[in-house]
Amino acid sequence: MLVVQRIITKWSKASRGGDDAGRRNATTDALLLPPVRDASANYLYHDNRFLERNRFRHDADLAESTLQQQLRIEPLVLSIAADTIKARFVWSWHHCGAPERKSQDLFRLTLGEWGRFIVNGRFGAESTAGHEWGYHKTVFNIALTPEFIPTLFVDSVPHSQVSLLAALK
Repeated sequence: MLVVQRIITKWSKASRGGDDAGRRNATTDALLLPPVRDASANYLYHDNRFLERNRFRHDADLAESTLQQQLRIEPLVLSIAADTIKARFVWSWHHCGAPERKSQDLFRLTLGEWGRFIVNGRFGAESTAGHEWGYHKTVFNIALTPEFIPTLFVDSVPHSQVSLLAALK
């Protein structure tokens, strides 16, 4: 079973300091997985959002489906082979913002392993239709596991971790 958990936190300059910055910084890099509804699913995508406009309240969705040979969850590309997952970062302005970073292979996972990838970015007023500057931190927890374990990402450490966090101005 492939499990992908995305945790995205989005904010504006208003949350760079004060109480809102504390709430923003309190968002986590790992969450419990919700119960699975489809016992035949071999791919779970747990999408989590902490947005400034909702005072960083946790919102989440769970999608269950059948694995494909390749998955693209921007800016991540996962290539799936028998008992192996290869994760690759592909930079794009639309999904990552500034600063630009080189696209690169991140890690390779085998059955029973999980990895974490962290990236952030900044979007200027010109890219947000004249609105304030926007920022994001996105965490991907990716596991190739023989069984569903709801506490997987909170009760263990990743086998591989890559961080492309940049200083955001």
